[in-house]
Amino acid sequence: MQVQLTDDYIEQLPTPAYLSTANSESSLDDLSTLKQTNDFLKKELEKMTEEYRLTKKLADQQVEKDLQIAQLKVALEKMTEERDKLKQKLSEIRANQPIHKPVPNPLQTALVNHLLAREAIKSKEVEEIMRSIDRGEFATKDPYVDRPQQIAFNTTISAPHMHAIQLEILKDCLKGAKRAVDIGTGSGFVALSMAKMMKGDDIKVYALDHIPKLVEQARENISKSHKEYLDSKKIELLVADGREGLPQYAPFDVIFVGGSVKEIPEVFFEQLAPGGSMVVPVGEYFQNLTVVHKSKSGKIEQEAIMSVLFGKLQSVEEQFPDIDEEVDSD
Repeated sequence: MQVQLTDDYIEQLPTPAYLSTANSESSLDDLSTLKQTNDFLKKELEKMTEEYRLTKKLADQQVEKDLQIAQLKVALEKMTEERDKLKQKLSEIRANQPIHKPVPNPLQTALVNHLLAREAIKSKEVEEIMRSIDRGEFATKDPYVDRPQQIAFNTTISAPHMHAIQLEILKDCLKGAKRAVDIGTGSGFVALSMAKMMKGDDIKVYALDHIPKLVEQARENISKSHKEYLDSKKIELLVADGREGLPQYAPFDVIFVGGSVKEIPEVFFEQLAPGGSMVVPVGEYFQNLTVVHKSKSGKIEQEAIMSVLFGKLQSVEEQFPDIDEEVDSD
């Protein structure tokens, strides 16, 4: 049994038999020393007890903090998971949102719906492009009818379904393209369509025609609602003979040829960049819309897609014999 050395306990202790009256004074000194020792031990015990209490309190607080940290980690993991889900959902929403604002023209809407029903338009990307360009700004006569229309100088703007088919063929290449050329741009519709489908601020579409008035007309058409493509130099309109391509700015990731050729000129193959694609009508009397792909290694592959009827890629005099009179009349 453990006995606490209290003052009362010490006072009750019997005096040892060997202690005589003669040395009682010495015994009292010993008792005083014991009492001091007891007081010291009591204080040490109290101090140790307090330290233990504080240590236990700190230990309990640490356990509580560890528990809180564990709970916060679980909550953080849950919030991170929810955040990732929201980011994925936002990405999906953005992916489905139109990049190009559709024109508020019910006739253009009806035309695009017709092309969807006809399955000339097959992808969301091409649908957005076709909805965002008002064909009425590029053709003055029956622009919303699905057939070619005369614009000027014996030149036509292709039928809407043909534009859709050509864009569908080129869309994958256009999305990764940085440089393209529209040979025989005519109204400027295809040049604008290609520029809209290409990504980035550093893209460039060269649109050329050999009749200056057609180039100026294309500039006016594009400027009606899409002037920013001209101001930013994403589209550059040039007066040039398309039969030679555009060697000074080659190679091109995409080459679009708006007039038929008897055979594809060798310069077109040379100006097509590795990994690039070209669309060109080929044939003199019976024409085929032909797609040309150049592999990264430079191998050329050609595929005839469908029968078509385009005006020839020819000289100014062949296209419009009275060009001098037209110029003089101005």
